[in-house]
Amino acid sequence: MILGKVVGTIVTTISHPHYKNRRLLVVQPLTLPGDPPQGDFVALDNTHAGIGDTVLVNREGNAARQVLEEKLVKRKVSLKSLDWGKVTDAAGGTVRQSAALQAGISSDKAREINRAIKDLGLKGISSQTQGEQVRVTGKKRDDLQEVIAALRDQDLGIPLQFENFRD
Repeated sequence: MILGKVVGTIVTTISHPHYKNRRLLVVQPLTLPGDPPQGDFVALDNTHAGIGDTVLVNREGNAARQVLEEKLVKRKVSLKSLDWGKVTDAAGGTVRQSAALQAGISSDKAREINRAIKDLGLKGISSQTQGEQVRVTGKKRDDLQEVIAALRDQDLGIPLQFENFRD
């Protein structure tokens, strides 16, 4: 357990009923004089602590982040879709951090995926961006499966979902 001071809150862009009446707090560990300072961490608040309050945190490997990640995994949401913002200074010596879920593919990522597919050099395979999706077409199912395998092997930094409407 760690004794710390609440220095900020985290604002998320998604409201979920499981987190009703709970907040994510940015906690700064309190250290003894002469000890090296430790970095701030995220804690899940069950006691309605406020900024400036001293709290006792059960830190078992960033419990709040762990809880959030476990809940996302249970809901089959890829952890790659979680985008943590930077910790920024706020009023009164506090800090803020935002977290957002990425939905869809940005145009830059879509170009990167299209380039990766073209670099495979498979004949009869074409790809195009359609809104927040990349559509890959081809005559042979084996070629399409090769594209899927190649994209899974690359770390694109975003979760990929593959839909195949062909029977």
